[in-house]
Amino acid sequence: MSKDIQMVLEKADEEMIFLGPDHPYYGLLAALVTSVRNAWQEGHDSASGGPAENPYGFRSRGPL
Repeated sequence: MSKDIQMVLEKADEEMIFLGPDHPYYGLLAALVTSVRNAWQEGHDSASGGPAENPYGFRSRGPL
């Protein structure tokens, strides 16, 4: 399941770059990506165990 979520998040990140911030769906994609990352972090912070690094966290793309 987490592999599917990661693939969807990566696709959304790519689409956000392609669409640009002035596209009507950019805000929706950004909100969905951020919500998944925040939900994971909240769950991790409120429970014990699990990986220390958020697997859905932002990753550096390097220079564009």
